[in-house]
Amino acid sequence: MEHENEEIRNGVGVNGYWQVTGENDETIKQNDETIGFRRTLEFYKGNPPNDDKTSWIMHEIRLNDQLATDDTELNDWIVCRIFHKDYRW
Repeated sequence: MEHENEEIRNGVGVNGYWQVTGENDETIKQNDETIGFRRTLEFYKGNPPNDDKTSWIMHEIRLNDQLATDDTELNDWIVCRIFHKDYRW
């Protein structure tokens, strides 16, 4: 049985979808050590090929798995920041 939110987990929502921008994730470093990665996504209203790019941006940030000290997989934990390009703080 397919989960009822399967489409949402794949980046597809009721009114549109999130599209990854760029080819590679941005590396986040502290003291020359890679501590995480940031991926940027843009929200498109509608469905391809009849979609419209909006001004909504999402930064998906995840920690480097090599920093884990136990059996925790840090890649399972992601923080997302969603904002409108014109009203970013």
